[in-house]
Amino acid sequence: MNHKYIDKDTFEIVDNVFEVDEEIADIISMLNKKGYYTEYCCSGHIKDPRLYEMYTLDKDDEDVKLGYIVEDGDKLSVLLPQTFAGIYIKFRDKYEFAVPNGFTKYDEHTIDKVIDFYIDGKKKSYSEIDKELNDAYNDLRRWVESL
Repeated sequence: MNHKYIDKDTFEIVDNVFEVDEEIADIISMLNKKGYYTEYCCSGHIKDPRLYEMYTLDKDDEDVKLGYIVEDGDKLSVLLPQTFAGIYIKFRDKYEFAVPNGFTKYDEHTIDKVIDFYIDGKKKSYSEIDKELNDAYNDLRRWVESL
């Protein structure tokens, strides 16, 4: 099912839209206005530590030890706790620019930053993780302004 959006002021139907995480919407808007077109992105999320995500892993993958095995075979379905937040922006085209402070070039179209939830085996507080995420958004904002 395709969704339509209605403008709150004009009540006109708007077709040409895409959804963006609120925390980086202004950054994505600025990038696209400057001609650095994006495909998709994620602002990273602090998830409830009681939530697990399902991954299919090879039997010799180190992460198998961290989760709960759901089924067997050549590959294992494993429930893993969320241990990090990933902030990333995938660009439509290949652009040559220096990446923002603390970010890496994941591939020729993507920049990212990982915020680990643990340090030396101890879980960080939500406020520590939130501060790291906000610092990363500010680094992204300053970087886009400098482009």
